[in-house]
Amino acid sequence: LDTVSLYDLYRLIIDNRRDELRQAAELVATGEEGGALPLLVHCTHGKDRTGVLVALLLYACGVSEEEIISDYVLSHEWGCSVEGKWHARQSLPSSVRERVDQSVLDRWCEAPESVLAQMFAALREEFGSVEGYLDEIGITKDLRQQLASTLTVPA
Repeated sequence: LDTVSLYDLYRLIIDNRRDELRQAAELVATGEEGGALPLLVHCTHGKDRTGVLVALLLYACGVSEEEIISDYVLSHEWGCSVEGKWHARQSLPSSVRERVDQSVLDRWCEAPESVLAQMFAALREEFGSVEGYLDEIGITKDLRQQLASTLTVPA
């Protein structure tokens, strides 16, 4: 486990949870019509599984990468707090909970802008754009428009 970085975790999510990401986007896009809003999305720190999903939803709504990353790094303070680190350890399977070195856990609790920036860069490199990745997993242009309509208000 000491070789798994946050970026590795985010790659696992974007590579292996495509259906779940699309399903979540479809659920959110149904909005008030389908009764999906308000909606609570969370995980232990609210920055990894949730962070990847919310980053993609925000991107689908037209929010800039810079704004998404700026919002993401706000998770760093709580994640690196004593309470945040305790929750991270408790979320591990009991079979490994006490075997994970604190320095490894500390790195997992961080929310550095470089990790999300690296994820967006990888999507652009591999799919031509973040939109290309979204299309690939079924978050199509129509679904992105529906998300934007559901989640945003005109300026």
